[in-house]
Amino acid sequence: MSDVKEEIFDIYDIWDESLWTQTWFILILAIILTIIVSIVLYFIYTIYFNKPAKIDSLAIIQKRLAVLGNISIKNEQDGKRIYFELTELLKQYIAYQYHISVQGLTDKEIVDWACLVMPEDQVNKVKQLLLGVTSIKFEHQIVTLERLKKDVQLMQEFIDKSIQESTDCKDI
Repeated sequence: MSDVKEEIFDIYDIWDESLWTQTWFILILAIILTIIVSIVLYFIYTIYFNKPAKIDSLAIIQKRLAVLGNISIKNEQDGKRIYFELTELLKQYIAYQYHISVQGLTDKEIVDWACLVMPEDQVNKVKQLLLGVTSIKFEHQIVTLERLKKDVQLMQEFIDKSIQESTDCKDI
């Protein structure tokens, strides 16, 4: 009879190893905890440490204006595109400086608005910029490089003068 007892194995004697002591369970648990900690640390980093850099709109406008001054005009379409971008920059600058959106307004409506808000010398520059380029944008007039440089310079003078006036008003 003793031979019979030796041949019978109790299933619990062989498989009675708890789950948390098994190697595969510990590895899976470590991987899951690492993922959870990584996600929490990522959210903490994005909320508290990863602040977006503030971009100065004026710097972008002046950089694009400088690029426009150095572009060569090869055909009529280039001139139209450049002058549409020039007037778009003027609209963006007016929105930046005067805190009013003029994106949907026509060139004539912007000049009318400028007559109400801006000093006379600034209004004249806006008139020269917006009303003087209508024939280029819509009537197939060919643009010369000298005209483009003059208009870019006029736009830069307008920006410089309005910045100077706004800082003069802040000093008072």
